[in-house]
Amino acid sequence: MMDVGKFRLGGELSDIEVVVNGKKLQLHRFPLYTRSNFFLKEFAKLTLTNSIALESFPGGIDMFTIIADYCYNISVDITVDNVVGLRCGAKYLEMYGSGNLYEKTGVLIEEILSNARKGKDLPLLVKLIASIPKYKTNETTKHALDQCCSALVHYWNKTQFSTTAIEQIKRKDILAIFMHMEFEFFISLLKILKRKSTNSDALDALVSEYILQDLDGDAVNSCNGKELEVSDKETETRVLESGQAGSTELPVAFSSEKLERVQKLLDDIQPNISQGAASKWLKPLLEAYSQVDGSDIVLGSIAAAMVNQVDGDSILKMSEDALISFAEKVNPANLSELTKDLIAENLVKRVDADHLTAAGFMKIIRRLELHQASCQDNLLYVLSLLNSKSDGLGEADLKECLAMINMKNCSVKALRHAQQTNSIPADLVLIAALDLCEKLQEKYDASAQIIQDQEKEISSLMLDNFGMLRNDVSPQRHSKQVRVSSHSNFYASPTRSDSRSGSSSSTSNGRTVDGLWSDHTLTQSTNSLQEHNTKLSEYLHRQRQTKLWK
Repeated sequence: MMDVGKFRLGGELSDIEVVVNGKKLQLHRFPLYTRSNFFLKEFAKLTLTNSIALESFPGGIDMFTIIADYCYNISVDITVDNVVGLRCGAKYLEMYGSGNLYEKTGVLIEEILSNARKGKDLPLLVKLIASIPKYKTNETTKHALDQCCSALVHYWNKTQFSTTAIEQIKRKDILAIFMHMEFEFFISLLKILKRKSTNSDALDALVSEYILQDLDGDAVNSCNGKELEVSDKETETRVLESGQAGSTELPVAFSSEKLERVQKLLDDIQPNISQGAASKWLKPLLEAYSQVDGSDIVLGSIAAAMVNQVDGDSILKMSEDALISFAEKVNPANLSELTKDLIAENLVKRVDADHLTAAGFMKIIRRLELHQASCQDNLLYVLSLLNSKSDGLGEADLKECLAMINMKNCSVKALRHAQQTNSIPADLVLIAALDLCEKLQEKYDASAQIIQDQEKEISSLMLDNFGMLRNDVSPQRHSKQVRVSSHSNFYASPTRSDSRSGSSSSTSNGRTVDGLWSDHTLTQSTNSLQEHNTKLSEYLHRQRQTKLWK
């Protein structure tokens, strides 16, 4: 077989010019049309020119050069980094058939997918995914991405591999590949994975780890006034005043771009990140950026997306505008009772520190449905203090707030504070106090009735036990009397030998039967008494568990 490879680089005897994205290559028709149906058809169309232009060729001139070498029987390496580009180029040039380039690229891709479904060589799969954006989106790249996502999800969906899958996600080599992906492509990848996945644990771990790595050396390390680690390219910083000693330096570019990436991840993917995983970056993030100008809206959105993972300290570090943004973005139905309590307690701390305005309080309370009884005392306390100031709430706002606070659920302490500040209408405080008295009276009456019913039941159980004991003891006394009488008659009236023998036998049998009956009766009565006592003890124990007996 003639070695045509030697003509490839020198260009001797070239009879066709191929222009790829504006760059020219001097090639030969024979090697090209033996491998490519595309060139076979294009050569047939040529009449006056010996040039063919390939527009928008996948991978450009670099990828076409590798494919041209393949056509000249020059050995080429098909790797995970170039297999998608080679497959796209092979499809473009219609290089089909047994042993041709399209088939060979398919073999490698299928091998990677097959191993990934078993949890093997996952870095190769992630590399394969990462290589797809380098080529213009087309049918081949879409199909490759879909197949890769299906293989990865197939592994994730196997519950027996869930822990291992999460550990794989946290591997530095795998996570580094994800981190180097274009962010928009990464978002689209996560959406596909979420749509296909039935077990979201690995996906949630991936999002959390991505955020943590993205913020590493930035917001995460800026807590408690520590200086951030900034690279040489990130020299532009701003000094932020904080309540603690020292200062925090934040890169201006980081404070906007990274926050927006985190917000987009949480809003678009809506991962279910556990509190343990979120604690690594959420609280440091909120604390670090709470003083950055223009970050309030984004921080509020992030806190809203992670609503039930936000603790009280993190909420307190947020500015009033960030808390308002949080209230506007969050779905009140997603708020747990614990989070509502934390928010109400946070408002108390803010108003005590004079860091809460009446307008801000109105915006927050209008949006958040803090209807649970545990929040009412705190809300009334905040309202009382705010309205006692010179710039307190207007009459309309006060009425609106009072309509949202159920004063019937307020405690004596909260009502007394409202009365002492003289900031809440006295008639409303009086009505609430009367309602509280009525409620307490109802509870007292109900408790008294419960006590009476319990005493009656206890007395009944005790009488039943006493009566059962008295009835169980009398048959035993009767049996002893009968037994003594039979013994005396036996010794007092001797008879003939056969009579004595029969009488003795009769008496002996009677004594045996009588004794067995007595022992059995005694055992029954004892067991019955123990059973009743056990029931009584259990009953008393249950009553002690109620609030009334505590």
